[in-house]
Amino acid sequence: MPFIRARIFGVGDGPFCCGPGDEQRALRNLPQWEIDHSLAAIQYWAEIIKVIPGQSPAIVNVAGIAIDNAWPLSNRHPMAATRCRRHSRGGSLTYGALGMVAVGQMGFSAEAYIPSQLPMTRKIRLAPVMIHEIAHQMGIASTIDGYEASPHFARSDKWLDGPFAR
Repeated sequence: MPFIRARIFGVGDGPFCCGPGDEQRALRNLPQWEIDHSLAAIQYWAEIIKVIPGQSPAIVNVAGIAIDNAWPLSNRHPMAATRCRRHSRGGSLTYGALGMVAVGQMGFSAEAYIPSQLPMTRKIRLAPVMIHEIAHQMGIASTIDGYEASPHFARSDKWLDGPFAR
């Protein structure tokens, strides 16, 4: 059973995102290797997420944009994960999808994706970026709200003194 159905949008395919008054269209066609790397990221999550029989797959629109960035709908609409869950029970779609991911021009490596904890190339790789963006689609936030010390690990506040201190 499919976990996600990806709909790849190109220039001229109409709006892929965000809703009336905020329509976004693909500004470039994704080359085949970018499509392949995006699908590899979806496959990564498909190996982890177990689909409940009878549930609809999540439908995600993917399109190329012309800036040095990548973003999921959940960056603009924090309820994207709720929308995915609601659709699996018969909710509505926006532009035929539950979520949207825009892929920018960030100088990605076109080399084949091989999962690794170590850098395999000097360039950023699209598959890990898409793994990250799909995680946002599933409701995984990019911030930590609160912190509770683990009884198994010593608490460390060293990061509070670093470049990301508030």
